[in-house]
Amino acid sequence: MELVKLIDVKQGEKVCFCNIDNMQEDKHKRLMELGFVSGTKIEVLKKTKGVSLVGLRGFAVALDKEILSKIKVWKVG
Repeated sequence: MELVKLIDVKQGEKVCFCNIDNMQEDKHKRLMELGFVSGTKIEVLKKTKGVSLVGLRGFAVALDKEILSKIKVWKVG
């Protein structure tokens, strides 16, 4: 398995959440409340220039490139 930033994952790829680097505590806590915890499966549903739509735990979340660049994930295949 390869550890990468979520911003580098291509549309349609599925990955597993690993951790979040250097993020404000309130944003970090909010992501955890949304389900970004170790081992959670994530799929990149749609990528645009500044925002990506990711699916996890049965719902979709839009994240900007600043947040995407701080989330580390495992490529699973």
